[in-house]
Amino acid sequence: MRPAMIWLVRLVAAWQRVRSGVSQWLLRGGLALIAYGVVYWWKGLPYPAAILMTYSALGCLALGAGLSLRTPASVKTLSLSLACFVVSGVLQPLVFLFNPLNPVALLSLAAAWAGAVHTFARLRVLRAGRRG
Repeated sequence: MRPAMIWLVRLVAAWQRVRSGVSQWLLRGGLALIAYGVVYWWKGLPYPAAILMTYSALGCLALGAGLSLRTPASVKTLSLSLACFVVSGVLQPLVFLFNPLNPVALLSLAAAWAGAVHTFARLRVLRAGRRG
């Protein structure tokens, strides 16, 4: 094999390992955020509904991103990712209602809907490939 081909194979293998690691951390982080919101709500601390919605919205964003990075992509994984992105995109305007021009809020909302559109497109391509 030529040295260029060896480097290309190594680069692809390294990219797959990095992608898998990032996916795992996003999944764990998203589940941890959702669990924190549920525990906060369950303990009856101040503003339980607002904290639950905030952490669920941000946790669903991380969970959707982690699921969309999984390889190989399956219909189940992409469907769950799409559902997480949509839940995050619906909850975020409710959470950031009192401060709508916050740049972080706008960026996370755009990321949620962009992720939903991208995942929906990947899901359609995957389903069309299975039929044809």
